[in-house]
Amino acid sequence: MNPLRVTQSMMASSSLRHLHQSYQSLTNLQDQLATGKKITRASQDPVIAMNGMRYRTQVAETDQFKRNLSEVYNWMDTSDATLDQGTQALHRVRELTVQASNDSYDSGQRANIAKEVDQLLEQLLSISNTKNNNKYIFNGTNTTNAPVDQSRMDYGVTQIAEGADIDAADVDLIFRGATYHALEEVPDDLPEQVREQLLNDGSIIEDPDNPGEYVINTGDNRQLFQHTASNRSDQVIAINQSDGIPNNDRIRQYALSRNENGDLVNSQGERVNDPADADVNNARRIPENQAVISLKDAVSTNQENVNIEILKGVKLPVNVDPKNVFTNELFGDMIALREALEDPSTSAGDLSEMLDVIDHHINNFVDERAELGARVNRVEMVDQRVQQQQVIAQRIMSDNEDAEMERVITEMLSQENVHRAALSATGRIIQPTLMDFLR
Repeated sequence: MNPLRVTQSMMASSSLRHLHQSYQSLTNLQDQLATGKKITRASQDPVIAMNGMRYRTQVAETDQFKRNLSEVYNWMDTSDATLDQGTQALHRVRELTVQASNDSYDSGQRANIAKEVDQLLEQLLSISNTKNNNKYIFNGTNTTNAPVDQSRMDYGVTQIAEGADIDAADVDLIFRGATYHALEEVPDDLPEQVREQLLNDGSIIEDPDNPGEYVINTGDNRQLFQHTASNRSDQVIAINQSDGIPNNDRIRQYALSRNENGDLVNSQGERVNDPADADVNNARRIPENQAVISLKDAVSTNQENVNIEILKGVKLPVNVDPKNVFTNELFGDMIALREALEDPSTSAGDLSEMLDVIDHHINNFVDERAELGARVNRVEMVDQRVQQQQVIAQRIMSDNEDAEMERVITEMLSQENVHRAALSATGRIIQPTLMDFLR
């Protein structure tokens, strides 16, 4: 067998190839030292590259969730601070009402209290239009428009009369913490006792075309408003817009008798379930300044949640439900209280009656803050979880991509020694040329 002949050209080519590989190894190690990464191109290690893309996506997600949580905290903290201001304002209103309900206070002193109540009302109107990051926080998803428009509140009774500029169907009538909507016809479920009172007072009449049926006496310029709560549908307010009617007799309320718990009772004060068995109260005369009429859109009814994603697939509403705090009822009752304080004919009993109404609004604020606080607690727990996920994701990404600098430096020094040896050996292997002898 003939031995393989190794030529000078073959030796030179092999030496140069090995030198190129040494240079390539040095270049890779230098790239790792300069960038701190195991690879700089996907072709160097496709597995590391693909894992790196997944890990970077995970890190980017946790970073976005952290930014989202910051927005959640900002929104909720602003809402909580605003509700706290509203609660403080209502507590002050209650204190003033307790003072004014004392018979020793004269009309002048009550008028002075009315001025402070008016300022507190302005404060409530102001904070109801609070913005956070240039977004209204009490208007559901409609964050670009103010939820409360004071100019559309407190219309007089005559402004919703037949032929007036404002249609009664477009307004809310607020009285003692309750909202009443205008009726176009006499409801079929109206208790017989209440219907009889309305008939006797002339607010409704028998339909001439349908004997036994009743219609609202619009010919005598009457209007009916019914309580919006289904369990209080027996409560009706009638407005008599006829000429010559005294202002203190223009508005009347009709309702079945109830005990302190709001349960229907009969004439003996016994609780009953069937409205037909309940007693009926005498028609209550309501001072015109105590039935506050505002347009329904004076306060926005947008109740849509503003949802922000705090974890993958998990969204949390960050806004407060405005129907539970800033409502036509709240502002209507504050206006009625101010008007009552300014009216010399208001009795201490009338003012004392307002305390329950104020307590109702205070409880609404407190309940909403409690519900908001529960969501804040959940957000804090999610925040801790996201922080842990962020640390884990960054550690995994670092283990996958980051070079171990101690190992790289050691390999670099070793490779430099190998390269020097290769250069020395190559210099001996490559045969001198004629030009070397001529130098």
